[in-house]
Amino acid sequence: MTIIASFISQKGGVGKTTLAIGLAALAAGKGWDVKIADLDRKCRTIALDLPDEVNLVVMKASRAKARSAQIGSSLRRQLAGEAVRCPTRDACDALLRLGAKLTGEQAVLNGQLLTAMTRKSLLIDRMRRDLCLRARLRVWLLMHVPLSFALVAALIAHVVSVFYYW
Repeated sequence: MTIIASFISQKGGVGKTTLAIGLAALAAGKGWDVKIADLDRKCRTIALDLPDEVNLVVMKASRAKARSAQIGSSLRRQLAGEAVRCPTRDACDALLRLGAKLTGEQAVLNGQLLTAMTRKSLLIDRMRRDLCLRARLRVWLLMHVPLSFALVAALIAHVVSVFYYW
C-alpha cells in the first residue's frame, strides 16, 4: 500500500516541513518505508538568483530527495540511524564550497539558501537520531523483559530451595 501525503501552503513558515518530517518519523517508527520529497519553493526561488552551479545543486537535491531520502523501514536500518547519502546534506556541503567563490549580494543569498537547506538537513538528522534511539529502546526491551522474568524466576527458585532445605 502506498500513501502519498502533501502539505501545501502559499505562505512560508507555517510548518510544512516540520509537519512532513514529524509524520514521516511517525510512519517510519511504525516500520513503514518512508521517503521524503521536500520541494520548497523558497530554496528554489533563492537559487534562481545565484549562479547556475548553485541552482543545479538545489534542483539536484530536490529531485534526489524524492528518490533516495529514505528513512526508517527495517530495524537494522533504524539502528544504523545514518543515511549513506543524504541529498540535503550533500547539497549543504556543495553550497558551502560554492559559496566561498561568491561575493556581495550573491554571498548573502547563498547564506540564506544554506541556512534553509541546513535547517532541513538538521530536521532529517534529528528524525533519524530519534528513530535510532527508539529502535535501540525496542531492542533493549526485547532483551530486558525476558531476562527480568528469568531473574525473578531464579530468585523465587532460590528462595523456595533455601526454605525447603533449611
